[in-house]
Amino acid sequence: MGSLDILQHREPSVQIFMDGRMHRYEIPTEDGQTISASDFYTRRNGVLRIDSNLSIAVNSRCARNCALICESARDAWKDQLSPPPYRRCTAQEMVHQALLSREVRSTELANGAEHHVAYFGAGDAGDAVEEVCETARVLEKLKNPQVSSLVFSTTGSKKLVQQLTKTQVSGNLRPGFLTMQNSGVFTPDLVPQMAKRAEMAPLCDAFAEASQSPVKYTLLLAKGMYDDATIHEAADFALESPQTRCIKVVSVDEPVDQRIQPVPNDELGRVAGILRSRGVQHVSVFLPDKGAVGVNCGHNPLTSDVDRAPIRVKIHDML
Repeated sequence: MGSLDILQHREPSVQIFMDGRMHRYEIPTEDGQTISASDFYTRRNGVLRIDSNLSIAVNSRCARNCALICESARDAWKDQLSPPPYRRCTAQEMVHQALLSREVRSTELANGAEHHVAYFGAGDAGDAVEEVCETARVLEKLKNPQVSSLVFSTTGSKKLVQQLTKTQVSGNLRPGFLTMQNSGVFTPDLVPQMAKRAEMAPLCDAFAEASQSPVKYTLLLAKGMYDDATIHEAADFALESPQTRCIKVVSVDEPVDQRIQPVPNDELGRVAGILRSRGVQHVSVFLPDKGAVGVNCGHNPLTSDVDRAPIRVKIHDML
């Protein structure tokens, strides 16, 4: 995977949103499919950063189709007669998504922005364990700038957590580089195929200790689909292992139907306050820009003004 020459001839296209703060890329593959990726430029806690969202699979598909709020799943359901084919991205294609983002965002990165990478595009990282572990080893070696963190999101793959723990140790990856979040742990009605928390927690605790980064467990909120007992359940779970478990409070980002509706930002603050009052040490609240990023697998349902044009990007050997 040193040269990436096989990918250099491709002509991806970019959609530009929010005055350039967000880009969405469509990358053609050699077998005629399309990979969707994205990035966004923000200031978080006073630090400028580029967050690149990678996809696991081509054609904005997911093998699981598990979450009612998942854009990939809903797209697949809309076209039952002729859905686009599902295929996992190769490790090389995953690295290419990150390098494309770095190349297009070179000015921001040269001016000091941090680069963070996440598997928040289409697909679940648990469905491409070998590929994402190889990608982690490659991205950790990038320089000028280095990738500050690599985030994995899963609805619950025990194999993924075990292999990432091994990759962290055997690859001697720097502490805090690998981080992980589990989606819909406390609201299973929104993510029906989420693995059982009791089965995942010991494996995730071991990962957190190896990576020296607590695992985020998503408390995903939608109107009428949780109550204070749900919040207390999340607090009790975090307090079982305070150093390895973080509760991430988020809302569904857009209405899905009459049953699944977002909650206001004030409610996210209230929920976080309850968690902190119960003694939870690690609490994260996600307040996205309107229309900026999804909250489950991260497939971005953007409909704002678009400047769409083909771009030619030569991906250099950056390893």
